[in-house]
Amino acid sequence: MIEDTPEDAAIDVMVAWVKLESIAAALLDAVEQGAEVRVLVRETGDCVWLADMGIEARRLTTLHHKVVVFPNAVLTGSANWTETSLDKDWNDIVVIYNPDIRNFYSALFEDAWGRVEGCGN
Repeated sequence: MIEDTPEDAAIDVMVAWVKLESIAAALLDAVEQGAEVRVLVRETGDCVWLADMGIEARRLTTLHHKVVVFPNAVLTGSANWTETSLDKDWNDIVVIYNPDIRNFYSALFEDAWGRVEGCGN
């Protein structure tokens, strides 16, 4: 879904961890294609790694969501963005095409984004 995002669209991500280079690379590709990508993560290392790549990232220490807000959909579920979670654990990931749910998660993201700055504590 990341690679199908239009050039001037926005992708907002709330995930505890980003440990997969393939996902980080897809987010960076979206940035390079002109999409606005903002990522909230829990760990300083993940935040710095993404920011150093050129992805706008902030750290929220209490974050445990697994949500991506796309222009017309929301991706959510129980899976962390780690190799174990996606390759070995039993998790679910769903895509929801409902404007009310998308708007709910968008507002939740905006609230969380506004609470923190940068990758510090």
